[in-house]
Amino acid sequence: MTKSCFVIQGFGKKTDFESGRTLDLDASYEVIKEAVTDAGLSCVRADEILHSGPIERVMYEHLLRADLVIADLSTSNVNAFYELGAIRAMSSSHRRRRREPDHIPFRYQPHPDQNLRTPGE
Repeated sequence: MTKSCFVIQGFGKKTDFESGRTLDLDASYEVIKEAVTDAGLSCVRADEILHSGPIERVMYEHLLRADLVIADLSTSNVNAFYELGAIRAMSSSHRRRRREPDHIPFRYQPHPDQNLRTPGE
């Protein structure tokens, strides 16, 4: 059975209200997805899940069953922080991805980060 990766991330172009930057999350997801699939894992983000009814149940099933979870916190999306909190409650291993060393809420500061740049930056 193929291992899986779930990506916690918004969709489309979003503005980070702390910095004022507009980021293309779909473009950064394509980079993530390519790297994950090259590593031999399947990769999914919530907007790719086929479902009927509310997304929350199906999304959390994917989130909790994933072998790897990547959370993009670059736009300070409250839903991403909430989903990251859910996975942190269930697992002690996680990694955050940010575009550059910008403000991270105090509660997440003691944990390891990986800083990445996206195409066009």
